Amino acid sequence: MTELNFNTPDIQTDVSLATSACLVSWNVSSWSGRKKDSKAADSLSVATGARSKAVSVHKKLITLPEFEAIGKHVGWVRNNFHYSKTLPWSDTGLRLLATEELFEYKPQMEEHQQEFDRLVSEFFSVYLDAINRGRNELGTLFDETQYPTLDELVGKFSWRTTFIPVPTSNDFRIDVSQVQKDTLASEYEDFYQAEMKRAMDTVWVDLHTSLVELSQKLDFEASGKKNKLFASRLDTIRQLTRLLGSCNFTNDPKMATMQRKLASAFDGLTVEQLRHSDSLRVETKAELDDAIRQLPSLDF
Repeated sequence: MTELNFNTPDIQTDVSLATSACLVSWNVSSWSGRKKDSKAADSLSVATGARSKAVSVHKKLITLPEFEAIGKHVGWVRNNFHYSKTLPWSDTGLRLLATEELFEYKPQMEEHQQEFDRLVSEFFSVYLDAINRGRNELGTLFDETQYPTLDELVGKFSWRTTFIPVPTSNDFRIDVSQVQKDTLASEYEDFYQAEMKRAMDTVWVDLHTSLVELSQKLDFEASGKKNKLFASRLDTIRQLTRLLGSCNFTNDPKMATMQRKLASAFDGLTVEQLRHSDSLRVETKAELDDAIRQLPSLDF
């Protein structure tokens, strides 16, 4: 197991996220379009001589591209937008969003929701045809009762984004004794500091991974051939560089220095320039390697 040991500065208890960040709860639900078929599993078990508990059959009830497009959209938003602009907070799915990022995050998330709604509506328009297609594709495995009605299907798709203030230890207002209240506040303060450190460490870990990967891609193969470069790698580092500034809740000087260094290195840099200039590749790689050496220590 990889152990990360960051020499980050102590997080002061007077640092408050109340005005510099908020929590985001993003929940998306959709119909799976899959169904477990116990009868088919039993038949397969008998036909193959396998133990019944060792066999499981799951059917894809829908194979239309209109349905698959919904899942692809949600996955892209989760991995390329939501996770890239927020940091982990607790184990409940909440994410930490810097106030500086909020005014860009919110309208863009609304656009992604509109696209989700459009794709869902498009799927609904072909759903009845999809059932008939399932009849042909599944053969004897087809069971119309396993398909929800259109009205039932509507309730299986939802998209909800909620912004929540970051609570502090002073938010305990329940009717308990002062001793109990102080204990709860102290326990929450420990949690608060641990989650803040986890959020900050996540920025360093993701940045280290991205810088190392790009540095490797900027290198040349033994034959002298260039490794392939994609603009997405530069975009990822630019977003992480932005987070170094907007999510520096502890005013860490190392984080501030790294943010300025990378912002300068990637200012105006394009993947096309790196593809066509060997000297620029060498120069950029040297800057990345220097940045990697200046990152908080990692104990692999």
